[in-house]
Amino acid sequence: MIRWKMKHIAVLGLATLVKGDCETLEGTQLTAPAFVCNQLDNTLRRDYQIKCKKWKNAWGDKPECCDACQADFKTCYDECKDQIELSPPELNSFSCDPLPELEHGNIYCTKGQLTGTICLGTCQQGFTLAPRVKKRCKARANWNKNVPGKAPNRWNQADNHWACEKEWVQSPCATNNGGCSHECLDRGDGNHKCICPCGQILGADGKTCSINADVCPFDIKFFVDQTSNTCDDETYQNAQLSDVGTIVKFFNQELLANGAKLGLGFWNDEKVNKIVTKLRDNMKMEKILEGLIEEYNELQCQAPTLGEGLFLPPQFEENNRDESVDVSSVTFVTMAGAVNDDNSLILANRPQADNVIVLTNKDNTDETYQTQAKLLGCGNADEECPNVLKISETAAVDIEQLVSRSQCYNRVYSSSISCTEFYMELRVPKCALKGLELSDVMFNDVDNCALSANEDGNHFVWQIDYNDCGTTKSLNSSLGVNDWPRSLSGEVNPSSVTAETGIISYANRLKTKLDLTGSVEPIMPLFDVPLQCDMHTSYDFVFAGAWHPDISSFSADLEAHYDLTGTMALYHDQDFDDAFDGETAIPNGKAIFVQSEIALPEEYAATGVRLHSCISSPGALDNMQPVEANNPFWMLIDNGCINDSTVNILERGPDGQIRFSFEGFTFHNFADTEIQIQCEFKTCLDGDDCSDALPMCENRR
Repeated sequence: MIRWKMKHIAVLGLATLVKGDCETLEGTQLTAPAFVCNQLDNTLRRDYQIKCKKWKNAWGDKPECCDACQADFKTCYDECKDQIELSPPELNSFSCDPLPELEHGNIYCTKGQLTGTICLGTCQQGFTLAPRVKKRCKARANWNKNVPGKAPNRWNQADNHWACEKEWVQSPCATNNGGCSHECLDRGDGNHKCICPCGQILGADGKTCSINADVCPFDIKFFVDQTSNTCDDETYQNAQLSDVGTIVKFFNQELLANGAKLGLGFWNDEKVNKIVTKLRDNMKMEKILEGLIEEYNELQCQAPTLGEGLFLPPQFEENNRDESVDVSSVTFVTMAGAVNDDNSLILANRPQADNVIVLTNKDNTDETYQTQAKLLGCGNADEECPNVLKISETAAVDIEQLVSRSQCYNRVYSSSISCTEFYMELRVPKCALKGLELSDVMFNDVDNCALSANEDGNHFVWQIDYNDCGTTKSLNSSLGVNDWPRSLSGEVNPSSVTAETGIISYANRLKTKLDLTGSVEPIMPLFDVPLQCDMHTSYDFVFAGAWHPDISSFSADLEAHYDLTGTMALYHDQDFDDAFDGETAIPNGKAIFVQSEIALPEEYAATGVRLHSCISSPGALDNMQPVEANNPFWMLIDNGCINDSTVNILERGPDGQIRFSFEGFTFHNFADTEIQIQCEFKTCLDGDDCSDALPMCENRR
């Protein structure tokens, strides 16, 4: 019989404290489950029994109730509650810190949170309590010393908080990956399905992924050395025939099953003598090898010269594919020895393929030869080149490690985020989300999110207004770095960037939406991808769309003595090697490098020239003004001072060329209009400051 039933029980659940009379603060009557009362009652009785068993003489005479209590714990409460204090009476009014709320459960206590209370956690159906322990508010050791700043009581298991853990039915994905060769997905309904990575398709068994022959098939070209270098080295000559034949056979499965096409020929003296005249997939391997051996018996042994057009695509004519099909291009070049071409020509005319592999003579240690092979294979002679292999020492695994569809996949399955004045637009390949559908993803605020979402071929596309879906707005602040699209790998970069003065940043996150209400544990890829758009408010430019530079000539005023015209070139890199072609779209926010060249008349050859002003506008410019009077313009450099915070004056070129850089941008309402820039230069007269360093404009916006 529970003598104290409910009189001392308080309920702590979901932010409501139920006091000793078992009523909520609002007066609603509550009843603790019978098993809770039984457990707390038995615990309290055993506490009295243990106190009796461990009675110390220092506490005084052992209470009479202990005889019956030790014999039968059920009598302990009734017999001993008036004779034994389980906690120091001085602490009866002291409480321990509030226990954390127990989500999906309740906490029941004998005395609320007062010293001596015993608490029990319970969970709703479908959840399990962890850890399965009772909590007590106990007096601290030496509580009577009254240490300043330290409470005299504390909870046992203080750092081991209760949690109600979901009781899951195991998903089929949890056993042997659901039988899937790659990813297994279960939304929590027990209906699992197998998911393939980008570039692969699911087989008829619904479990096994294989290469999709329609996406990034291989185009394989072999350029076999039949120059005098090969003819003069019989050992290399024999090894080359053997290795090339082996490597050709290595691609037989790709030719038969995965849509690959192959072209093969011998090179010397800037020409290719073709065995397989087109990239084709209908020639039997036996015929290819027969042609290789037959041609090899009649090597031409001419000059070892690559020339300018050896590796151009027309060498093997068309590949008989639809122009819309992107391919994984692989080029093999064998080299018996050094070629006659200089390094700059080799670098300029190396094969433009996703995978370039150079097979060299293992016995030739000539330094010039080694440098040429690196330039041909990697485009860089300063470091070791993994694409340079040695004939007769190359295994199948070496080729397998170098030949990849990854570059083609990166082109076909590219992700992007673009920003306008009013919204950000995301384009994500469906396969990058590993089986997730539009309904499986969410943004910061899933309840207030009226975004536009649709499917566009192989991509999902979202348009998110800046005032929707929990998009946050921040001025000149640190935000999560926009690691798009790399973060689609599921690995979120924890780094951050600090916005510059005058930048408004709009940020959101693309996340997996999990439904945890079912009985089966969801097995889904978890994404948390930071998204960010930056807007330069200081001069009303938006980082959006793409920038199409139209290079105009510029004029320079030599103190009214002479009018000069010159040329201006824009580059992708700070080394000024990769020039813009005038047609490629340039992403906003990307650094653009400018180099100016001006021819001075002989009488001014000794006169210094300094950058004075640069103007930009969406449309034609004439004499440092827009031709269309209503067109907006922006001064990058204004009368000898820097007006745009992204402008950086660089060290002059080797021939005295003036160089600087700035970040690309777009004018409002002119996102698709080509932007022109024009610069003005002035001579430095005696006594003038002719330093290239320019100050920032004082009235800069």
